[in-house]
Formats: sequence, C-alpha cells, structure tokens
Amino acid sequence: MPLYTNTELADIHFMYGKADGNAELARQLYREKYPQRRVPCNRVFSGVHQQLRDNGSFSINVRNRDRSIRTNNVEEVVIQQAIDDPSTSVRRIARRTNISKSTVFRILKDEG
Repeated sequence: MPLYTNTELADIHFMYGKADGNAELARQLYREKYPQRRVPCNRVFSGVHQQLRDNGSFSINVRNRDRSIRTNNVEEVVIQQAIDDPSTSVRRIARRTNISKSTVFRILKDEG
C-alpha cells in the first residue's frame, strides 16, 4: 500500500464507510470530494479499513521493528557492518541493526 498521510487515511476510511463498504463507490466519492489528490485503488479502501479494525490504528505492525525510511545513515550502518565482518550474514546484520533483512539485502546489493 502506498504511503498516505493520516489525514488521507482518515478520509479514505470515511469514504469507505460512507459507501457502506463498497470500495468502487468509495473510490468514486473520494475522487469527487478530493479532485486534487491521487485516487487510491479499490484495495486501499478495504485495506485501510481492515488495518484500522485489526490494529486500532493506521500504522502497520512490523514484528516489533521500527519502520524507518532508508537514509544515508542507515546505509552507512549496514555497509560498515559488512566491512567490519565480511563473512557475516544478511540476517545477522538485520538483527544487529534492527533493519529488515530485505532492506539490508537491497542496500548491500545496491552498493555491490
């Protein structure tokens, strides 16, 4: 699901409720009410509702890891871990740095 602001997520959920759970109608209502915004696909409407219902918030639960935007600092930490011990695994670096394995893998792959 693309990243949306809390305001956008609240509006998406509101339109989904206004459309009585009909994602296609919710999408049309959203497009009419907010013509200046990007219009989410149908799955976003039901996904936002499901997320709110399951977790009580719009935030995504990720196995006790902080979701972070990939920054130069994060990349530097991962690269330094690999330089310090070239035989270490992606999984071990992920555990040490509290960064997902897929992000660690992508950073190492991008850096060669």
